[in-house]
Amino acid sequence: MEVAMISKAIVEIEYGADDTFEMSTNPAYQSGGDDTESESHESPESTVISDEKAIVLQLIHEQHWAKVLQHLSCNPTLAQASFSESSDESSSELLLHNVCKTNAPLTLVDTVLKAYEKAASIPGNHGFLPLHYACANGASIAVIELLIDAFPGAVKVCDN
Repeated sequence: MEVAMISKAIVEIEYGADDTFEMSTNPAYQSGGDDTESESHESPESTVISDEKAIVLQLIHEQHWAKVLQHLSCNPTLAQASFSESSDESSSELLLHNVCKTNAPLTLVDTVLKAYEKAASIPGNHGFLPLHYACANGASIAVIELLIDAFPGAVKVCDN
């Protein structure tokens, strides 16, 4: 329930109460406690995490880096979560893959790595490591060096 309240506060801060984001129709953000009559088999916490992942993914695409950092600081487990841009969960990737695809700043990449150090060594779609995405998308030398320091073996890994 605390996660739901934090997520609700973040959404209100970022999108405002009058935005088109309908918190009142989203069970993850409704007040109350136990929703035992809900037809969903997901717990409220997993729905909040799922909703928060969608928000973070959108913020990454819009390159709102400070807001991504804010979400990560409130919920560090986002660094270990699988993010999927489609309903196909087999094509999901970690937060680090997604920020490296979009040429995120060093501060964000470093923060994600500190939250989940193994992320640099985990292949995503098509066997791409975060280093592959960073190189392919024009990341700074500092980001490339950070990713290599986190997983030196990445320089020898070929993608699919």
